[in-house]
Amino acid sequence: MLSIVERELELKLVLSPERSIPVPARLTYRTNDPYAVHIAFHIGSESPVHWTFARELLVEGVFRP
Repeated sequence: MLSIVERELELKLVLSPERSIPVPARLTYRTNDPYAVHIAFHIGSESPVHWTFARELLVEGVFRP
């Protein structure tokens, strides 16, 4: 059975230690692709920018800079 988990959130694009820009995004996890996390960045263009990266990279980023 396919399960999908999606979350809308606001990320920050860090330009310098003093300046960042908010970037709305949607994270998606699908059980049929268990080692990947998909992210759609909503940057004000006609369509979002899509990235896919290893789930382990997300876990590492939570605990380390």
